[in-house]
Amino acid sequence: MQNEATQTKTEKRRSERILQELLIRVAWRDSRGKGIRVNTRTVNISRYGAKIILNHELAAGQEINVYCLITEREGKAQIIGRTEVMAKGHFYGIEFVDQENNLWNIPFRLFFDALE
Repeated sequence: MQNEATQTKTEKRRSERILQELLIRVAWRDSRGKGIRVNTRTVNISRYGAKIILNHELAAGQEINVYCLITEREGKAQIIGRTEVMAKGHFYGIEFVDQENNLWNIPFRLFFDALE
């Protein structure tokens, strides 16, 4: 059995990732307390979060609100980190604060169930 330090990212996943572009609205407060709200999209989604694109720089740990325009569901999320920067914008990994809130309304299989 591998210890946590040697596990791959795939082995640490708790649910499958789906390459899915969904329209979302993301809102947060900047360092001066000003509310910012932008429409953007996901790159991929999972039961517990997503990879999203923003044209703003955000810090790891920053809390955001995410509203899915398709499902009309909303939830708080946290920026896990920026994965890359491209001409399209900054790509961020996010994780939902309330992990029971299935914002995407998709019946994800748990990763370990998918291995069987």
